[in-house]
Amino acid sequence: MKTTILILVITLLFVLIQVQALAYEPIFKAGVKIQADGSAIDVKENNPLDPPNTGQSVPEVSDWNGDGRKDLLVGQFDTDTYEHENDIDEGRVRLYLNSGTDSEPVFTLFRYLEADGEVLAIKHY
Repeated sequence: MKTTILILVITLLFVLIQVQALAYEPIFKAGVKIQADGSAIDVKENNPLDPPNTGQSVPEVSDWNGDGRKDLLVGQFDTDTYEHENDIDEGRVRLYLNSGTDSEPVFTLFRYLEADGEVLAIKHY
């Protein structure tokens, strides 16, 4: 009898929690575009440092240069290096250094990550 009552109480509590959870809808704040040197970061924009037809960003925040501030790394898909014969595309990684704080970051213009003096290219098929 006690076990049945306990199971009934637990089930009732579970149902009440579920009903209460459904009654509340999450409230989201408006989105904010991350900026670098006062302009919104756009991996699709064409500028002298950027090959055209780029996009598909993948952001990551990490203290890249060891200065104690979280920097921004953004993956970038590059369709200009597409090799039609081999069906290969190439990606790059942009680095935006943070000159602000972690709570109020200020990102500089990006530079591409390099390895042995050459822009790091990530091939994907």
